[in-house]
Amino acid sequence: MGIAFVLIIGGIVGLVLAVIGSAVGAGITAILLRKHPAVRARYLPKIVLFIFLCLPYFGVAFIVYSLWCTTIRGVDFGIGDTWNVRLENGYELVAIDSFEYPFISHGDTTVVDGITGIAQSHDVLLLKTGKTDRDQPGEHRDPFILLNMATSITEPYTTESALRAAATRHGTAAFQWEAPEMFYTKRRWGVLDLLAVLLILTVPVWVAWRGVLSMRKMLQGE
Repeated sequence: MGIAFVLIIGGIVGLVLAVIGSAVGAGITAILLRKHPAVRARYLPKIVLFIFLCLPYFGVAFIVYSLWCTTIRGVDFGIGDTWNVRLENGYELVAIDSFEYPFISHGDTTVVDGITGIAQSHDVLLLKTGKTDRDQPGEHRDPFILLNMATSITEPYTTESALRAAATRHGTAAFQWEAPEMFYTKRRWGVLDLLAVLLILTVPVWVAWRGVLSMRKMLQGE
């Protein structure tokens, strides 16, 4: 699914939600202010307009968030068919469509594919691999790989014990395998994303709160 298609669907869904939200907001406002026609007449259009303006606001906020993710954090922006997180020295963990065949890339080059297990210690990346649909019949691949991201040297191993011995020589005495999807999730989502959501919500919440205070003041003045 291309990113353009996802954005179009997101825009349509957002528009539908804006229409539904406006209708619900207008209905609730009309009921609550049924005994205050002057206040209702003044604030009902503002509430509908506010809900509709939230759609372009959140659209712009998402664009800013996306640019922050891709240019500064080195991760994907949360939607689409490609997921990636920055590792060290230009290396990335990438998955397309699903995490069935994730791979390590450097620039436009696929360094290791078919990853089924992954562990990282600073510049050292430890990988467990399996067959992919791109493997040729009879093609042999070593199932364990140590990738030194500082020197760009890959060391293939046929057994996990040999890999662990090599990892010890590189200063990584103990490690635990993680599924690529879990490895990605821990590095993609975190406190920064929560803070971004809270920051984005600050403006509409503040505007809504100011509107409530203004409405309350007008009701008290009747």
